[in-house]
Amino acid sequence: MLPFVDAHIATAALVMAVPNHLEDAVANPLGGAVVIVHRGKVPVVTKAALAQEAGATALIVVDGGSCDEDFNCDGRLGSRANGPLAAQDSRGAWDHIIIPVVLVTKRSGDRLMAQLELREMDMPGFGLQRFVG
Repeated sequence: MLPFVDAHIATAALVMAVPNHLEDAVANPLGGAVVIVHRGKVPVVTKAALAQEAGATALIVVDGGSCDEDFNCDGRLGSRANGPLAAQDSRGAWDHIIIPVVLVTKRSGDRLMAQLELREMDMPGFGLQRFVG
């Protein structure tokens, strides 16, 4: 008898959302992809909703450098000391989000993005944007 293994394996393309902070509607195709975005000032639940609406299968939010490797984040939500990211959101804001969403440190995010062949373009209203192309 084989041992029971509770594991799920998913395979998907890894792409960078444009705009990179995902503060507005997505400008590039995300269908079926795992999407990387920068943390920025937009609530993570807003980023998750925009990614999900664009067809992403998961969202990776990269901290801007305020969190250390133990997620001590200089007073920001998402840190161990100041509570979860969703603490600032209204009750039920996450109810419609079905894709997995994770926050990673800048160091981890930079390592992931280094695996991508990123190009750059100047996008009016958003400045320099990086994308897989």
